[in-house]
Amino acid sequence: MKEKIDIIRKEICRILGDLDNSQWFSTELIFDFPPYVSKGWTGSQSFYDEAGNKVRLGLFGDEKFNFNLYKFITEVNQVRLYNRIIFSAKRDLQAAMVINIIYSQEIVDNFNNNLPKSKRGKTIPWWKNPNETKDLV
Repeated sequence: MKEKIDIIRKEICRILGDLDNSQWFSTELIFDFPPYVSKGWTGSQSFYDEAGNKVRLGLFGDEKFNFNLYKFITEVNQVRLYNRIIFSAKRDLQAAMVINIIYSQEIVDNFNNNLPKSKRGKTIPWWKNPNETKDLV
């Protein structure tokens, strides 16, 4: 799994490198993977200046990054369930980025609570659907 994490680390460093480095000092990026039927994720991105003030920057929308993120979550979910990835980094120490990969039941519960009662517990997550993962595995 270390090799897979290194690929994601390089992708995050690549897209962070596309940002104006003078505008941010540290960041925390959170990617949640609810058990949608089709590929998808939700997330939040927080950037801060050196004084700790929040800065407005946009990061998402990179197709190569999305592909690698989907590939990563598909592969790790073949071994163990994971549905949240958290990246924490400082601008000058991106190589020392902290990556936490966890499973949060809250993500699944929130997803299921938004489904009609007749579909709760019957949804197959996209990472287990061969039609959604054929280009990722």
